[in-house]
Amino acid sequence: MRQTTVTLRFGQRATIDPRTKRCIVCSGGRLPVDDGRIASLTLKQLEILAAVGTAGSITQAARRTGLSQPTVSHHISRLEAVLGAQLIIRGRGNELELTPAGEYWLRCAREVLGSLNQMVEHHSGQFAPDQVVLRFGATPTLRGRFLGAAARMAVSDPRFKRFESVWALNSEDVVEQLHLHQINCAVVSARSIRSDEATLSITPLFFDKVALVSPRAISRDLMTEAFMCRRAPPPGPGDALTRYVDVGRGALVSSREDEHWYRTNLPFAMPYFATPTHLAAIEFVAEGLATCLTPLSQLPGLQAGTLNRLNIFELDHMGEDIVLAMPRHLLSIPAFSAFRDALVSFARMEFSTHMMPTSVITAADCKANLAQWRRERQASLLPTGELQR
Repeated sequence: MRQTTVTLRFGQRATIDPRTKRCIVCSGGRLPVDDGRIASLTLKQLEILAAVGTAGSITQAARRTGLSQPTVSHHISRLEAVLGAQLIIRGRGNELELTPAGEYWLRCAREVLGSLNQMVEHHSGQFAPDQVVLRFGATPTLRGRFLGAAARMAVSDPRFKRFESVWALNSEDVVEQLHLHQINCAVVSARSIRSDEATLSITPLFFDKVALVSPRAISRDLMTEAFMCRRAPPPGPGDALTRYVDVGRGALVSSREDEHWYRTNLPFAMPYFATPTHLAAIEFVAEGLATCLTPLSQLPGLQAGTLNRLNIFELDHMGEDIVLAMPRHLLSIPAFSAFRDALVSFARMEFSTHMMPTSVITAADCKANLAQWRRERQASLLPTGELQR
């Protein structure tokens, strides 16, 4: 029997297999509706739609799911065929936009996957207590001592069967992994998670202050002179003040905040170096090559030899609230509730007290040095230039 091509009511042309009487090829107009919609929907399709909607591109979704781009595209196309509606519109490059149907099914996918994950976690906690897996996520900036502490807490609790560590370059990507159920708890910046309070338990841990880090070879007097006059120092040890390290997407302090701070306080400095992590930025500074802004949470993990080559100036009114985030339903499971309490206690009682080494020059000391500089300049009747207010 020969295949038959027909024109359907919405303008698409369909080729019909005469044996099964099902559409095997369709083009134009709206997509055909698969008769067995519910039976044809799969969790894999919903997972991939959630990944695409969260990541914002096929490329990023493929990276998140560990699948190839053609496989991701195939699953999305199959889901569109099952539903009879276009879900995404591909733009230039890797950009895409969700259609109204895509927005609706993205919400449905997140709800279904979230409910399923909640049921699995609840089952593990209630009926298979030795099967609980702790999947801990953080950025390179924040994992530091938290990773070791979280692992130690998991080992000390026999209710956890396994501990998995996952990281991403910035807090936004870690939160994305929470939404995709790739992790079940995370240490992230508060601003990356403000819109998720309805579904996530968010517990404050500490306020991560920011410091200016400079080579130890640059004297405090030279630093003060550069700050107050806002002009480049003469050639010599102060050359490092003319360069700073731009820590890109992995920064707790954004590149825009870096740029604004340097433009305001050291306008002659240029972003000569670029790196994805604060620890790498500190290495450039320790070599005497530049300055950088870094969270104080980076300091406890530094070796003494590195700290001895740095001047660290605490900055006033700069920093980020750091929180522990996990799905709300997990707190009904004793193992996760106990882990949350233990990590909060560690952050507030142990981590915070060791976050600022004695070598850090506090914001109050910095203000006192600047005030002393003003008095000395006024006493000597020398021009003060443009003073920092």
